[in-house]
Amino acid sequence: MVYIAALPPGLSRRERAGLEHRSGWALLRLGLIRQGFCGREETVEGLMARAQKGEHGKPCLPGGPQFSISHSRGLIACAIEREPVGLDIERVREFSPGMIERICTPGEQLLTGGDRGLLTQLWTCKESYMKLTGRGLSQGLHAAEFIRLGERPEMAGNSARFYSTAIEHAGQEFRLTLCSYVPGDFRTEWTDYSDL
Repeated sequence: MVYIAALPPGLSRRERAGLEHRSGWALLRLGLIRQGFCGREETVEGLMARAQKGEHGKPCLPGGPQFSISHSRGLIACAIEREPVGLDIERVREFSPGMIERICTPGEQLLTGGDRGLLTQLWTCKESYMKLTGRGLSQGLHAAEFIRLGERPEMAGNSARFYSTAIEHAGQEFRLTLCSYVPGDFRTEWTDYSDL
């Protein structure tokens, strides 16, 4: 399950940056409560304190479930699953030619055709995969080569499963991608920020 919430409107970039990290953990807490993994007495601070870091720094909760948090420009998303999961959300933006070369293999450059929506989706695919493995950028952006984008992106020579969607919020376009090794339902649930 992927939970999504939006920060209150009218925040400055600095205010937003300060709230996004903690709000991601608050959204995780709310999802854990809704799925029966913790009680309402669990605080955000307590949840953050009991989280541990995996071999490459990926946060995890002893005894599960698995989770992944992402945020971008006032939107926060959190995936909670029984199996390892990676999630990324990004606002659609322009990519410089240098950035396109850093993130795209030659085949991916053809696949995206320089389209900023497809480039943003490709970025969320790669980022969600890096979060799934827990190795982050250390595995290299070209280590994962995508041969298909859309609702079900596909990576060459890998069994990871991807689910991707476009989101419109406050006049901006975002891309959200979930990555896991097991098939499952891709469901999203919007949550009001006041519930966090």
